[in-house]
Amino acid sequence: MFLTGLPMPGRTLEMLILYSDWPGLAEPSMPLPQVRPDDPALELALIAHWPFVIAPEQACYDELKGSRFCEAESPEGAVIVAPFQSHNPYQGVLIAGGLDHRPGGPELGAMNDLTMAAFSRLLGMDEMMAERAGGLSPRERRVVELTAFGKTASEIAEMLQISHRTVHAHLQNASGKLDARNKTQTVVEAIRYGQISLAASLAKAPPRTGFQYS
Repeated sequence: MFLTGLPMPGRTLEMLILYSDWPGLAEPSMPLPQVRPDDPALELALIAHWPFVIAPEQACYDELKGSRFCEAESPEGAVIVAPFQSHNPYQGVLIAGGLDHRPGGPELGAMNDLTMAAFSRLLGMDEMMAERAGGLSPRERRVVELTAFGKTASEIAEMLQISHRTVHAHLQNASGKLDARNKTQTVVEAIRYGQISLAASLAKAPPRTGFQYS
């Protein structure tokens, strides 16, 4: 089993790994498992909201077989990857292997419940920080959220009572943290890394002008 937080762009897994007893992923001279932050299983966990299985017969296996977790498995083995996405901006994942069968819906549901319980308990016990190293500040998140809703820099400046230059500074800082090249990618990456949630933001979204219900 492997339990870890997911890092922001350009950050390592060091200090984020909560538990690991995965065979073949640790060496006596290197206590941390040799898993890269851009491991395919971790990359997919960033955008997944339900446990998924990595197995040779699956269509997406070619993209995922390079995962360190698959390399450590037997050729016929399956791996379950269960993401934790319910406590933004924190994101985590629980990965289990050694399966000699293909889990179905009930087992994936149980894995999801186990993952939710494990991370929620750790957060409740203050065993880990909800904030992530390299994450956006609250003001940067709000500026990106408003940008996602189509607000211009001038409109954001007026709404937040800050200068036009400060709006651009927040967007530039957010782009740097998310390794994004433009405003659109900044919004996309902020969603992917759990820094903003459009569903959660709808409650505080500004009213749309020029729109009428029929």
